Amino acid sequence: MLVRCSPVLLLLVFGCGSPPAPTGDPAPPPTPSITLCGAGDDGSEIVVRAGDVVVSRAELDAAIQRLPARARDRYAEVPPQRMLARRLAEERLLCRAAEAAGIDASAMARRAAEEAVAAWYLDLAETAAVTDEAVEAFYASNGSRYALEVVNAAHIVVADKATAERLLREIRAGADFANLAIASSTDKRSGPQGGAVGWISRGRMDSAWTDAAFALEPGAVSDPVKTPYGWHLIKVDARRSTQPLEEVRPGIERKLRQAASEIALRQAVGATEIRLAGPLLAAEAGAGDPTP
Repeated sequence: MLVRCSPVLLLLVFGCGSPPAPTGDPAPPPTPSITLCGAGDDGSEIVVRAGDVVVSRAELDAAIQRLPARARDRYAEVPPQRMLARRLAEERLLCRAAEAAGIDASAMARRAAEEAVAAWYLDLAETAAVTDEAVEAFYASNGSRYALEVVNAAHIVVADKATAERLLREIRAGADFANLAIASSTDKRSGPQGGAVGWISRGRMDSAWTDAAFALEPGAVSDPVKTPYGWHLIKVDARRSTQPLEEVRPGIERKLRQAASEIALRQAVGATEIRLAGPLLAAEAGAGDPTP
C-alpha cells in the first residue's frame, strides 16, 4: 500500500521542501570599489607595461598636453616620451600601493585636480596670447629695448707689431684673411676658425679692440691694434644696430605668457577680496612666500 507523505512530515523527517522565508530586508549587493588610479583602458595603443599596470598612448599624449606650452616641444622626440611614460607607470603603481594600504586619497585627488585645472586654464590663456602677430607687434613697439650695436668680426693675434704689419701687407696684397688666421694666429679658440669671434658688442672685448672694430666698415681690416693679449688685425664682416626678431623671440614669448597669466588671474579674482583668516592673521606681517 502506497503511503503519501505530507509536506510537513517530509520537511520534518527528510528536510525536504522550500527553504524558510528570509527575515528582515535583503542585504544590498556589494558596492564595487572606486579607484582613483588610471587603468589605461581607453582603447588606444599601449606604450608601457608594468605587470598588470599599463599606460596608453592617449594617456601619454594627455600628460604631454598638461605640460606648460613652453615645455611641450622637448617631448616631440621619442627618448623624452619614453622617460615620461615610465614615470606615469611608476605613479600608477604608487597610486595602487596607496589604495592597497587603505589610504583615502580622495581629498588629495580633489586638490591635485583643482591645481591641474587651474594650471591648464592659465596655460590656455598663455598659449592664446603667444601668436606670431603678437610677438611681431611687441617687437615693433619696443624697438629701443632691442637696440644693440654689434659687429660680426674676426681677428688675427700675433706677439709683435712687426709680424702684424707683415701679415697686413699680405692681406692688402690679396692673401686670404681666414687662411692667415689659421696659420699664424696665437688665439687658440678663434684661430682654427679662421679668426672668427662672432657678433661682438661694445664692452665685450678690450676697449682698444672694440674702438678699432666699430670704426670699420664691413669688409675692412684694421691697422695693427695693441691689447694686453698681443697685436691684432681685425676684420669686420657685418654690423647691425638692432637685435633680430628671431634672436629675441624666446624672451618676447616669455613676457607675453607672463602678461597673459596675470590678466587671467586678475579676471578670475575680479572684485573679490582675498582675505586671510584664522591663525594666518596672527602670522608675522610681511613674511614672504617660501614657495619655490
